[in-house]
Amino acid sequence: MKDVIGVPRYIELAKRVGLPVIVGGQRGPTGKSFLCDALREAGIDAHEQWEFEEGEIKQDEKCYLLILLNDPIPREVIMENIREWLHTLEP
Repeated sequence: MKDVIGVPRYIELAKRVGLPVIVGGQRGPTGKSFLCDALREAGIDAHEQWEFEEGEIKQDEKCYLLILLNDPIPREVIMENIREWLHTLEP
């Protein structure tokens, strides 16, 4: 997870201030959908970049957190690192 070492801090900030998260990156299986699902499960307003670009979601916020996944992150890595960490943010 060395490439995403700072991501948990940004995700924590997004959750605390109610900042929506957009997950984008290269086409193909990189873990975007799975990461969005994990973020949503933790109570974060998360969407994939295509939803934002195609107007599937309201674009009424002035600020978003954008996470780009340009290299595949296996589901196991997301589950072991990001997902577990997100559950520690629960009040």
